[in-house]
Amino acid sequence: MQRRKEKSRTEYTVRNFEIGVISQVVNIVLSFVVRTIFVKNLQESYLGVNGLFTNILTILSFAELGIGSAIIYSMYKPIADNDQEKIKTLMNLYKVSYRIIGIFIAVCGVALIPFLDVFIKNKPDIPESLVLIYLLFLSNTVLSYFWSYKKSIIIAVQKEYIINIYKILFYVIKSFLQILVLILWKNFILYLIVQLVCTFLENVCTSIQANRMFSYLKDKNVKKINESDKNKIFKNVRALTVYKFGSVILNATDNIIISAIVGITAVGILSNYNLIVTSLVAIISTALSGLTASIGNLNVTSTKENKEQIFYELFFILTWIYGFCSIGLIVLLSPFIELWIGSEYVMPFMSVLALVLHFYVNGVQFAGYTYRTTTGLFEKGKIAPIVAAILNIVLSLVLGRYMGVAGILFATSISRLLTTTWIDPYLVHKYQFKTSVIKFYRRYVINFIIVVVNCLACYVVTSMISNTVFGFILKVFILLLMANIIFLIAFYHSKEFKSVFLKIKNLFLNRFKILLSKIN
Repeated sequence: MQRRKEKSRTEYTVRNFEIGVISQVVNIVLSFVVRTIFVKNLQESYLGVNGLFTNILTILSFAELGIGSAIIYSMYKPIADNDQEKIKTLMNLYKVSYRIIGIFIAVCGVALIPFLDVFIKNKPDIPESLVLIYLLFLSNTVLSYFWSYKKSIIIAVQKEYIINIYKILFYVIKSFLQILVLILWKNFILYLIVQLVCTFLENVCTSIQANRMFSYLKDKNVKKINESDKNKIFKNVRALTVYKFGSVILNATDNIIISAIVGITAVGILSNYNLIVTSLVAIISTALSGLTASIGNLNVTSTKENKEQIFYELFFILTWIYGFCSIGLIVLLSPFIELWIGSEYVMPFMSVLALVLHFYVNGVQFAGYTYRTTTGLFEKGKIAPIVAAILNIVLSLVLGRYMGVAGILFATSISRLLTTTWIDPYLVHKYQFKTSVIKFYRRYVINFIIVVVNCLACYVVTSMISNTVFGFILKVFILLLMANIIFLIAFYHSKEFKSVFLKIKNLFLNRFKILLSKIN
């Protein structure tokens, strides 16, 4: 039985990975096409407005309070036990909670309108009303809370690939319509309306799909949640509220502080870099998100020794993936921006370095964060993001005055390194693995040094190549070979490399055998 569960987790993870990566590749290609047409047809200020309002609404999403994470965690066991009554009860609680949250965000969002000028150092010279633009962003955020909650059960049963299929469909439709709007009318308001309508339709269609997959969700006869479960969930929600508040302030204030200290034009220039970085994060996150439900399932069915082994294998994979991508960003990001939209949109190297450092630090933290949340350690370490958020704001204001954009971005990485980066693994080792966390800290430092040395070597070699289209392609090929060879030499003898390599080899062999059997 245990082997069958392991096989199911692997099958679902692979399916989620395949569809997720396809989804994000489509997303990225279309994002670049839309952004290129956006830059050519609308002035630079619109990019800054777009980035600023996105950050403001990310902060407002704090109202979600972590209810989603707490309820998804509560669903792992009833899903494993096929307890439909309990699943219906939890989903009903989820629905009611999210609708209240949607209304709350709408009210708070409208209340912020008189203070919009505070967040903008230099008001952009655009004909459209900033209030109208903001309301369209707000509507896009609010409407999703009334339908998107049903995505949670699809994710919890490890079938996130279904959600990604809908994402591909509606992203293609949205991109096509936005391109038409930009070319034919050059109208930012219509551009945002298209985004709003497509987001709404995607959530509705996903909700309908969830009802088809789990027909019992349409049953009106839903039992009231018992006091024990309710107290347990809301205890987790209280802890997650504190954690989420700190995380939102930590992650979503950079553009607001940059706009207030440096100016909204700097936000627009940074947004082009962020488009590339967030697209890369989206691909990796989509590939890894399929693991979250699998790890949740693992943590209710497996031994602590097996949990710890998988944790270190996951951390090894994250180091290689985020390390390689970080090197690629350092080497290729600014040259790509210059070839894509022009040298006037290129940021100073120090700002790029700060942006990439945050990408790496935030990325490799996935192992600790995922294990902490899927094992229900919500109460533990809940203050860490609050401390990180306060540090981030103070350091951003100080470093931003002296270093500009680079200082504000460095502040985020420093704040995370001093708090959540080491606290999450500590909690997981103490309460789940019952082992010392020192070996993890040692591994983290060694891995980081390997990434830095690898990056320096690749940067020195590729910097000798001129930035032409051919030169850029040559840099890509050198990077693919050189960075991965250095990682291979560094990690070849590690236990995690051997274990992960064996699993990947077996996975490909099994899929090859299945393919051959279908052909025959």
